[in-house]
Amino acid sequence: MPVSFSKEVDKFLHIRLASLGFEKRKMGIMTIKISDDFLGWIGFNKATRGLIGAVEVNPVVGVRNQRIEELVAELMERKVDKVIPATLAGNIGYMMPANKYTHFFFSRDASLEPAAQVLVQDVRDYGLPFIREHSEMSALVQGLRTSRFAIDYLADYRIPVALFLLNKMDEVEANLDATLKKTGDRQDAAASQYKLFAANLARRLQSRPKSA
Repeated sequence: MPVSFSKEVDKFLHIRLASLGFEKRKMGIMTIKISDDFLGWIGFNKATRGLIGAVEVNPVVGVRNQRIEELVAELMERKVDKVIPATLAGNIGYMMPANKYTHFFFSRDASLEPAAQVLVQDVRDYGLPFIREHSEMSALVQGLRTSRFAIDYLADYRIPVALFLLNKMDEVEANLDATLKKTGDRQDAAASQYKLFAANLARRLQSRPKSA
């Protein structure tokens, strides 16, 4: 990938999306504050497909709940990142009426403005409504359970933590049991990590009253 041009595109999009209230958090990642716990989130996945001096940007739009991500990291015994990952996110094209993958093409040989204008408009018209729709804990849980934007192995950690924060202890226990049953006797790194997470969350359950 032409690194310098990729960064040029990032900087250009950072400026344009700031008009919607987004702010740069890392190169290629921006957020907008929705509430104390929720951030709207947008990241620029990029590819060149063998082209020189050109970049295709796949905007990934979603939400991040800071309480969920902080507790997931703690229970996984990992250091929390304040920006990565989003809790629920996907290509903006699937949030639009056409419901198909969408990317934006930027070339050194043409103005960046036309594609950027369309991208910003799509974020305003479709990305922000998706963000607002999922910026409440119960709606986020529903999205993690049913949305095409949920990645199973990430949702396996985030659904029980969200339920825990909602004080739905019986549902937490049932969710952990179901996922552990699927994990079975596997001893690979992913299975071991989930079992550690589940054990740590189970200990938290012992000190909290179950939901009625």
